[in-house]
Amino acid sequence: MQFIGNIEGYNYNPIAGYNAFLQGNATFNQKVEMPSDTDFENALNIAKAKTEPAPDTAGGFMKQIENAVSSSLNAVNNKRLLADAAQEEFAMGGDVSVHDLMIAQEKASLSMQMALQTRNKIIAAYNDIKNMAL
Repeated sequence: MQFIGNIEGYNYNPIAGYNAFLQGNATFNQKVEMPSDTDFENALNIAKAKTEPAPDTAGGFMKQIENAVSSSLNAVNNKRLLADAAQEEFAMGGDVSVHDLMIAQEKASLSMQMALQTRNKIIAAYNDIKNMAL
């Protein structure tokens, strides 16, 4: 795409310039990796383990629910990160097929919809319990 009225020394082909920039940029070729535990996180986990309630108490039951919700939300986030990485790789002309890209996008979308519906059900159950007459 060339514009009329070239001025010597200026590039009026922004798409070719952008593509050249992306092809020479090595940071886009990195794979998504989950961060590893640091010493601080390890110390924090040890401190949490000392203060956690017993599993057979109400506090322990709530802790188990918290862990389940947390791990589920982390899984939803990981699927979104993988879909974004696949989209970026596809845009860069990498070895990602359209089918794999669409499957990753759909998995991320479905897991997010399921998380939202689960949240809605939990809120509805909480409101039902809160409004019960004693």
